[in-house]
Amino acid sequence: MPITVLGICGSPVKGGNTEAFLNEALKAAAALPGVTTRLIRLADKNIGDCTHCNWCVTRQTADRYCQVKDDMSTIYPELINADVIMMATPVYFARLSRLSGQPHRPPALSLSGPRPRRQADQQGGLCSRGKLVP
Repeated sequence: MPITVLGICGSPVKGGNTEAFLNEALKAAAALPGVTTRLIRLADKNIGDCTHCNWCVTRQTADRYCQVKDDMSTIYPELINADVIMMATPVYFARLSRLSGQPHRPPALSLSGPRPRRQADQQGGLCSRGKLVP
């Protein structure tokens, strides 16, 4: 049974330490039999915030998850079809990168709408990189 691992890099720095960290994890996963990986850099995407309009609750369709028209429309299917989702983010001043919260426009994937599979069958992980200051 093939397994798809989706890596999402939430760093605004393309090719930086967080992305390198995630690439190492994806490389290790890809070395396993039957595993394919894909990397999405949120820094390359135009993603707006959730407006809490509830469009996703009342009008979502199989090919449109959210009323906000941006690059999330191409990410939603990848999130749904992945067997494993790995997110990596830098930590700035004890907070995750702003980009890291974007794929969570939560209502669009969790409240309603048609889904080809159950999200409960998916696995996930979060890689966070930061510096502990005593």
